[in-house]
Amino acid sequence: MGIFTPGTARGAAAMNRGGEYSAAFLADEYLDYLAGIRRLSARTVEAYSRDVRLYAEYSQVQDLSFPPDRRVLRGFIGFLNRKGLGARSINRVLSSLRGWFRYLQKRKVIDTDPLSEIEGLKTNRRLPDFLFVQEMDRMLSLEEDGFAGSRDRFILELLYSTGCRVSEAAGIRMRDLRRAEGRIRVLGKGDKERYVYLGGPALDALAVYLPLRQELLRRKGKIPTERDRPEGPLLINRNGGALSDRSIRTVVAEAARRAELGKKISPHTLRHSFATHLMDKGAGIRTVQELLGHSSLRATQVYTHVELDRLRGVHARAHPHGSKNIPEKGSDTKDVNK
Repeated sequence: MGIFTPGTARGAAAMNRGGEYSAAFLADEYLDYLAGIRRLSARTVEAYSRDVRLYAEYSQVQDLSFPPDRRVLRGFIGFLNRKGLGARSINRVLSSLRGWFRYLQKRKVIDTDPLSEIEGLKTNRRLPDFLFVQEMDRMLSLEEDGFAGSRDRFILELLYSTGCRVSEAAGIRMRDLRRAEGRIRVLGKGDKERYVYLGGPALDALAVYLPLRQELLRRKGKIPTERDRPEGPLLINRNGGALSDRSIRTVVAEAARRAELGKKISPHTLRHSFATHLMDKGAGIRTVQELLGHSSLRATQVYTHVELDRLRGVHARAHPHGSKNIPEKGSDTKDVNK
């Protein structure tokens, strides 16, 4: 059976009445693997846990054997639909289950992937939310002063200049800074390291923030201590402690409110804006993939909507008959390329 030792007390406890391992036990083993071996973030493991345990609980209530067959899985999809889950949410659950089943295959707990013949539900493709350059400029032109204001300005510049995830920004340590090279080392999903790059405005904002950070730590009596050593956090709160993901989200939301953008903005919106603006300026999709830290090109391909609009514009300007395809003034396509 691969991951378990037959005959042990734990193995016996995992068995159901039919002498098979229960879905709940196999789910727990998989989640332990994600957290302990893959070292995924707590938030990512929690997301997998919700999806996988959803099936495990369904299996227990229905008193189903494991692994499930196609008929059982179609019944599970119907169950999710009756619960009110939309197509995207159901596909997310199925994606989590596929990862679980692949793991069990590799460990020889099951022979085949039960979902191999089941396709995801059809959905309308949803493009990522992003800010236009003018909207981004409004957020970055807000007046800021003092420690908190300078830190918040740097946070906005950091997220937009690098495209890093909020968890990556919160996890930056002083030792990760490479100011002379204009880059920062971040730890992404699955503990994958990569470098992200600071533009001129971000470096200027960093130069203003760092002395104020140092002064706050001195006033709080935390120098020389862990907080000022290389392992200390780059982003700190008013008490000198590490700034949390939630606090960074609040900084971004408050800046959007003050800029009167009239839309809900999160750190991920700035990440989407970073990628969209790069594609709009002609950056290759492979380059954007690397800068974003995507392990799969598929995750980056959602940004090709901007690239397609740019190519359409090139064709319209360069081809003798291309002008016939130019959208009317004020159309959505023209707005995207502003």
